Amino acid sequence: MGAYRKGRPTWTNAGVAAHLISEAFERREQALLIALDLQDAYNLVSLPKLADQLLRLGTCAWLVRWVLSALKSRRCSLKCGQWLSEWANISTALPQGSPLSPVCYNAYTQALATAQTPDNVRLLTFADDISIVVWHRDTAELAACGQQTIDSVRSVCDQLDMVINPRKATVTGFSKRREEPRHPPLFNGDVAIPNVESVKLLGITLDSKLNFNAHVDQTRSRCLRVTSTLKAAFSWGVDLRRLTQLYRSLVLSRITYGLEVINPTINSLTKLDGIQNAALRLISGCPRDTPLTALRFMFNLPSVTELHELMRAKAISRVASDPGHPLHDVVSVTVDVPPKARLERQGWLRAGVRELRKMVGRNTVRRGPAWTSTPADTQERWTFDTWVYLGLILQVPTKYLKSR
Repeated sequence: MGAYRKGRPTWTNAGVAAHLISEAFERREQALLIALDLQDAYNLVSLPKLADQLLRLGTCAWLVRWVLSALKSRRCSLKCGQWLSEWANISTALPQGSPLSPVCYNAYTQALATAQTPDNVRLLTFADDISIVVWHRDTAELAACGQQTIDSVRSVCDQLDMVINPRKATVTGFSKRREEPRHPPLFNGDVAIPNVESVKLLGITLDSKLNFNAHVDQTRSRCLRVTSTLKAAFSWGVDLRRLTQLYRSLVLSRITYGLEVINPTINSLTKLDGIQNAALRLISGCPRDTPLTALRFMFNLPSVTELHELMRAKAISRVASDPGHPLHDVVSVTVDVPPKARLERQGWLRAGVRELRKMVGRNTVRRGPAWTSTPADTQERWTFDTWVYLGLILQVPTKYLKSR
């Protein structure tokens, strides 16, 4: 599960999927990404089954009763102008916008996130989105494993009273071959799942060659559309500080989202750099012959290429310091053992580890949490030394004489 969890960015599942596909390319295998979506996920949650699942997870009985009482004692009405409908009691489903709903939903769908899959299949869940990554050398076996996983997901959904939305289900094939391989069709029940050339996974577009050209083009077009807002604000006389804030919130946020897990070409990064340079010239009023280094120095911003390397190195550091991250073991092995020359050209994770090794070396990459609890004896000794230093204790206890 990647949703509603502290320390897990939204691109986590997209990063895992991109890494698995790039590793399949290195083994000269093909890959499939099956994207499924649960229809009306919150509205189809069964409260009795939710209570049973919470008790199975070891939740206190009084807390389960409190949760059920909070979910069953809801009232709502519809207001239109001065008209107000009668109040109605709602005792089913999970409320939208409640901080309690995501926690209950994660507990309710745990069986879906932990479903049994073959060794060459990875099941990723984020709220009501389900992503299935399958890799294999043989096309027929690839489709068979994918269909087997879809059937397993459907059986779990039937147990949870969930329904897969047939309109949002897609299959995307990934291969480095020139001719796109054709795999047998996959079915969601009796409905064939359509094949698409690219899929948007949590805001990151993955194309069939995994070169992220489609993602860069979409990001560039979105940034160009919001540039008119900066142009209008500049013409209205908005001060430079406000214009810089607008640029960071409207343009830079779109450029940097998911920049850690994509591995674009130099030409694609140059396109994003051009968007940033044009926006900075617009809000500063500088002419086109202004040096780019001076322009970026004025706004304290690196180039998109440098920002890409920096964000990727930070992402690798966060993964290495989180033992519960799904890519933690992969990063630890990659940091300890230098990647082969042919593997350095593929995958955002290996490229990020290579950049991180150049910056700090493999022995200085933190592998655990940033802070650990201090032992009780050490805390007591530190407290005693502080009191002695401040003059709060005039006589040294006997148990500290030997250590002093």
